[in-house]
Amino acid sequence: MDPENPLHAFARELKELRHEAGATGGPKPTCIAVGISRSTYYAWLSGKQLPEQDLLERAVKHWGGDTRYWTRRRSQMVDRLTVELPQDVGELPAHPVDVAFDYLGSVQADEYEAELNAHLIEQSKALTKFYYNLKGVYIAAGRPRRESVSLKTYLSPQAVADVFMGHIFKPPEETYRDHCELIEGLSYFLPATPDRHLTQLVEETRDLAKKVAENARVAEELRALKDSLRPA
Repeated sequence: MDPENPLHAFARELKELRHEAGATGGPKPTCIAVGISRSTYYAWLSGKQLPEQDLLERAVKHWGGDTRYWTRRRSQMVDRLTVELPQDVGELPAHPVDVAFDYLGSVQADEYEAELNAHLIEQSKALTKFYYNLKGVYIAAGRPRRESVSLKTYLSPQAVADVFMGHIFKPPEETYRDHCELIEGLSYFLPATPDRHLTQLVEETRDLAKKVAENARVAEELRALKDSLRPA
């Protein structure tokens, strides 16, 4: 891990708490108690993924830690990870491709490699296009504040920012719902009679959200098949 990376520092501290929990902190009891997959468990501890607030609280409680401390700790992490949105539509956030490969995992050399690799590449392209379009919708909506968008959705202000920047990782179905919710929230701020181009942009963004979710689901299934073939 990179000592200068704040997410890695967070993961190291979380790993220490897990270690102090002993056998209770192992993957199987933790995944059952918290309601997460093994891939999510290891992503937290390797600094690839920032845990969602409610899941982090469950894990910390399961490991015997101080939930108030970790709530503050995560809030500090979110503040450090949140960046200003690019002003030029031509500038894309750097994270979409990284998100695809970090979330879905690296490709292993076995019989599913080619198929999984194809889905990972397709997912990275879909994510890049999705975030590009989403930013276009955001700009067309007049760059509303996260608090304003939150009032039109079930997402909290922080969740609006997290979803927009790709900082929250959930199962494909939940991610799809959050993406659609954010699009709908932004739609409230669009012109009452949008032109054909803008209407097409919003519809294409919804379609891309569905494609991202489908690619993620297929890749998860392929990954599970790969894991099932690994020696115990």
